[in-house]
Amino acid sequence: MSPDRDKLAELANICAGHAAGALALLLDAVLLTEVPELRDLPAGRPLSALFPRDQRVAGIFADLRGAYPAKAALLLSAGAVEDVIERVAGKEASEVSAIAVLSELGNIAVSAAANALAQMLGGTSLPSVPRAGYAPQGELDLPELVRFEPELRVVAKVVLAERHGPLRFHFVLMPGNPDID
Repeated sequence: MSPDRDKLAELANICAGHAAGALALLLDAVLLTEVPELRDLPAGRPLSALFPRDQRVAGIFADLRGAYPAKAALLLSAGAVEDVIERVAGKEASEVSAIAVLSELGNIAVSAAANALAQMLGGTSLPSVPRAGYAPQGELDLPELVRFEPELRVVAKVVLAERHGPLRFHFVLMPGNPDID
């Protein structure tokens, strides 16, 4: 593995760990992180190509600006969405409140990741307002998932898994430019 790829894997691991800690408090769960996986996203392929359709029924994306420009995301399966909504909003949540719950979930996770980056890199890292989407019956068409990348990109994926439960998230970190300094 190249030094840049090693650095991306380590940054993703730390960011995902902080996101898992913040989400664990919200969801009253123990979330463990799996070993980061780096995937090449070839030129002309959308990010959705790296994830099976059933694992990206919902997505929350945010831009990270500052010390490490990147996109951060959480991707969820339908089962994970239902579990999160039930834990946060109760069994009677509507689709409108599902988007609100997912947006807040992403805000918490990405803010924790941005704070970790800022502390680690000794600078500022500010997340944008998260963009959430949920398509329980169709294809999720968030721009970040369907946009074709013009050049080869490296994407880091870290699975956040509940210790004694079914909850699983995919935390994704994609550098804003190919150079990782």
